[in-house]
Amino acid sequence: MRKILRIMPHSIVDIITNSSSELFICNTDKSKEVIEEYLREMIKFNNLENKYQTTYEDTFGDIMVIDESNVAEIINEYVIGWNFNSYKWHDIDPTPDLFEFHSQHEPYKYPYDQYREYNDAIREKREKKEEQIKSDWLAKNGEKVKKQLMGNILIFSRDDNSIPFELFEIIESRLGAERIHLG
Repeated sequence: MRKILRIMPHSIVDIITNSSSELFICNTDKSKEVIEEYLREMIKFNNLENKYQTTYEDTFGDIMVIDESNVAEIINEYVIGWNFNSYKWHDIDPTPDLFEFHSQHEPYKYPYDQYREYNDAIREKREKKEEQIKSDWLAKNGEKVKKQLMGNILIFSRDDNSIPFELFEIIESRLGAERIHLG
């Protein structure tokens, strides 16, 4: 005997999910250890207020200080890669919108395999142009962004949707953080 489960959605929102990771960039004088302890206490308090229970280990990923060893990667991956523009930065041009760049560039032809040579040439042109856009932006703004980021602390979510939404504003306001929604 086969059983059938019938689901009656109220609206399209009932079936669409938005799984996403979060990254908080904290401009604070607190140490990495103090921030971790603060986040642990936030989780305990949040568990008292909500029926959904979680742990620090299930909620937060790495916490890292931005320093000389990682600042270039942070700028490339998160500032440029995710089009992050801090409202706190002054005299820094907006990061290049690479998503917009790709949507306005010469389109690929489909089915892709049928036009492989043409599409490979388009991809190569796009990659060269994207690298030039990044390079130009970094030449003009890289050192200024580096100064703004050095010493800041990054808080990564452990997984998609692992940080309860109600903690976003607390992290942002108490830790001087700005949030990057990593999709």
